[in-house]
Amino acid sequence: MTKHRHPPKPRKLTIFDKLLKNALKNFHKPHILGEKSPLATPYFLGRSLTKNPNTDTPSARGEILCNEIYAAATTLWHGPWPDNRAEMQQAIQVIRRGLKDERYSYLLLELKHFHQYINPGTTKAIYEKDDLLPTGKATFFVDYDNAVRDLGQALLKRVRPTLRLEDPPVRSGSVGYEEVTQQCMRELYLGKTVAISGPGGVGKSTLGAEIAQRIESSFWFTFRPTLNDQLHSLLFALGHFLQQLGTSHLWQLLLAEQGAGNDLNLALGMVYLDLENLTPRPLLCFDELDRLQARNVHISLQAHNQLLEFIEALRGHAPLLLIGQQAIIEADYHQELSGLATPHIEELLCQANIDYTREAAERLFNYTGGNPRLLTLCIAAAEPDEAMTQTIDRLPKAVALQPLLYRMWSRLEASTRYLLQTLSVFRSPSPIDAWPTDEIEWLLKRRLLLRDGLGGIWVVPALRELIYAELPAEQRETHHLLAAEVRLARAEYTAAAYHYWQGNEENRAVQVWYPHLDTEIQRGQASAAYLIFLGISRRRLRKPERSALDLIRAQLHRLNGDATNGLFVLEAGDWSKPSRMNLQASTLRGQFYSCLGYPDKALTSYADGIDTVIHLLRDLLPFHHQRGIVYVQQREHAKVWSEVRLAEWTIHNLRGLAHDMEGHYAESYTAYRSALTLAELLEDDFRIAQTYCSLAILFGRQQDLYKAETYATAAIEYFERTGDRLNAEQVRGNILSGIYLQVKQYQKAIDAASQALPFFQKIQDPHRFATTAHNLSEAYFELGNFDQAERYANAVLEQEDRFTYPYAHYTLGQIKRKQQAWVAAEVHFIESVNQAQINRDLFLEAYAQRGIGCLYLDWEKKEAAIQTLQEALRLFKQLDIVAEIGETTTLLEKELCTTKKANMKQQIVISSEQRHIVKKPILSKL
Repeated sequence: MTKHRHPPKPRKLTIFDKLLKNALKNFHKPHILGEKSPLATPYFLGRSLTKNPNTDTPSARGEILCNEIYAAATTLWHGPWPDNRAEMQQAIQVIRRGLKDERYSYLLLELKHFHQYINPGTTKAIYEKDDLLPTGKATFFVDYDNAVRDLGQALLKRVRPTLRLEDPPVRSGSVGYEEVTQQCMRELYLGKTVAISGPGGVGKSTLGAEIAQRIESSFWFTFRPTLNDQLHSLLFALGHFLQQLGTSHLWQLLLAEQGAGNDLNLALGMVYLDLENLTPRPLLCFDELDRLQARNVHISLQAHNQLLEFIEALRGHAPLLLIGQQAIIEADYHQELSGLATPHIEELLCQANIDYTREAAERLFNYTGGNPRLLTLCIAAAEPDEAMTQTIDRLPKAVALQPLLYRMWSRLEASTRYLLQTLSVFRSPSPIDAWPTDEIEWLLKRRLLLRDGLGGIWVVPALRELIYAELPAEQRETHHLLAAEVRLARAEYTAAAYHYWQGNEENRAVQVWYPHLDTEIQRGQASAAYLIFLGISRRRLRKPERSALDLIRAQLHRLNGDATNGLFVLEAGDWSKPSRMNLQASTLRGQFYSCLGYPDKALTSYADGIDTVIHLLRDLLPFHHQRGIVYVQQREHAKVWSEVRLAEWTIHNLRGLAHDMEGHYAESYTAYRSALTLAELLEDDFRIAQTYCSLAILFGRQQDLYKAETYATAAIEYFERTGDRLNAEQVRGNILSGIYLQVKQYQKAIDAASQALPFFQKIQDPHRFATTAHNLSEAYFELGNFDQAERYANAVLEQEDRFTYPYAHYTLGQIKRKQQAWVAAEVHFIESVNQAQINRDLFLEAYAQRGIGCLYLDWEKKEAAIQTLQEALRLFKQLDIVAEIGETTTLLEKELCTTKKANMKQQIVISSEQRHIVKKPILSKL
């Protein structure tokens, strides 16, 4: 019996991907998107709406979503953008010959939805027409779902929905404290630190929100234990805020360090630089600050102390507003609140349309002490058309939050109670569009809910805690699972994982978060995730989820600088089966061993990773074999030999890469030449050019300019002939210009990189742009053109690419050293070393260490210079770069010789003085 070949397995779509898929169906009907899609709401679109003036109508919001979707889709097209239908048709033919990459994903979306160039008319025509994508129906729909996933990731990267700057609570009809507000604002305009304190419910946050809304530029951060009460969370929020104001030193640091931000002093330095760039300085508001004093079993006191130190260090650099029940940081002006006066209570009753008398208002004041939170519950307990005096008569004799809540609770409809219970499980604002409009508006009017300016709502904090505490365990799980679905639909993976965890769906929590680990870390979610995944028991997980949990924990330990626990987690897991997870485990193990001072074990771990890569690549061969067998059965002999040569090309290319990594350059050249011969027999331009690139890099490392240049030029010619402009410019701007730099042909490096840079800028490719711009920066520096060198180094930093980030700082350090700006040079060099260590880039670390050593020589810090030069020499020896070993050795020996001579002179002087001093005692003894 003949076995039918199954279509490729689709990647599973998340709830968010399904929402995006539905949005694509109405791509040309923005009014429908604005009315029905959760993605066309202020909660999801966030910044995209604030950048557009007209967002009041559903049609306008739907139009903005369409624009964002298409802009995200264009980022999948890595190459020159087609100008017309003919060029798109030509690109289709090129893509059909290559692999199914992100350009293929864009093409599927173009043909099915966008129709900017080609409109096939029907979906069936896409996979049946010979000039489009004749792949077969089943394969097409699998590929289409994968394209939706690729688009989803691009859209999240563009819109960044989870990087939602917190807005202070918006309360309609705010009353009281106007004079206090004015006084606080006068102090803040002078750049001072203001503290607002008082008992719970007295209106501190409301007053602070009023101040923040009146000041043009303000940052608001509420501390919520176990959610954001670690330095990572605050730094990400503050960095994102400052970046939106146009200054990004802190943001670049966080991206470069993958969100670690463990160096408090370095982070503070970046914040100071950002604040110095802003006039006037923004207001920084910190709410619930006193919660950092409470002891919590989940959070170490050290983490809270670190946060308090950071905030205290901001004093004098920006106006600060500190809000809490107690003033725990010294302030220039302290305002303690006690409550509202009787006239303000009358105003509240009037706003709630409640019948009252002056006597009733006075009784309420005596009953509540003017506490706004208690007043809100008293007003909520009033029956329709009931006088306030009657309501007061029915209130509990002893004033307390819980009895008042019970009194109010009994008056609510069952559906309203259920809604409040569901909302109580959310730890941060939830999307207002997810809930019934009428009930939400009623609760907002009764001041039981708060709303922000970004489409979010939440239960008044004190009430939330009471409602949540009263939920039975089964109901808590139900509400948490509902909340998880709401979060997941908006791609809030960390929040969704938290709710799955609380809903006793630990396997689902790991499944949801692991595929998005890197993305969530880059969104500043590491602190919240740390507590979630430390709280999940491995025993409750299936085997695949257990391995994923180990990797999650290890990554989060790495971000916290905890190599010991990270290594402990990995050693408890089973990594015997070659897989992508095994690769990640090997990399992390190597990093942890290196941090703990075991370089030999680190190298062994990295070698294990290389073995895994080789093993996985060898798995390609059975696929070539199986496809070859099918060709044999079909009597297609030419295709059989083609498969044989493809398999052999894979082996030789892999062998060349392995020898190259181990520094066996002669063996690597032999393998690459064999691969080249096979590629030429196959007449496969792409593989020929790929092999040329490998040979160019190989000879560039050996500083053989003629051969490196010959192969790089040949690769460029092949790519240009096949219409692959992206790879042509990649070779020119990155590989060829890099080779010229290595052999000190600086003007040639500038010529090559300058030709490629505009292309990368046009297609908005940040990594390739940054790499090419760095090559320009380094070449200009070597030619003594410091202005151009600094310009391109700063352009690299603007791309927020963590791999080129340390190179830009290295060049800036060199520039500042030449300009004798010692402190600035030291900052840049140290940042280059730190990030090189994070990236495991020993090559750059060696050069940056030597840069620091040379700086200290110029700065006359001799002892520090010797230490850093010795470290640079150790690294160059480890890398086996002979020329740099010699240069560093010469520098070090010269300095040691100078220091030795200076010490000898000093000893001679001291010895002479000692002889002079000891003469008298000796004579006296005689």
